[in-house]
Amino acid sequence: MTNLLLFLASLTTTLIVCFCLPILTICLLLGLLTMAEFSPIASFGQVGLNHTLAVLSVFGSGSVWQGILTISLTLSLVGGLFDTYTFYRFQGVRQ
Repeated sequence: MTNLLLFLASLTTTLIVCFCLPILTICLLLGLLTMAEFSPIASFGQVGLNHTLAVLSVFGSGSVWQGILTISLTLSLVGGLFDTYTFYRFQGVRQ
């Protein structure tokens, strides 16, 4: 029973962190590129922002926010799978 509780706690923490980290990273990137538009490298900032929004639109079927959520959910699923694998692989070591 304690193994199950340890697994659920670890899995929940992993899923939350793996979901929030891409959102924060993408928002930080968009913020930096937006701020770069007001600096001497304005053309770099504008081009980078347009390309980033285009990539997010592709992943979100035309919506930037859906693209961010798609990437975050995918990375959360992958993180959960890695956590499940490591829990299974090192199950005897935790005792």
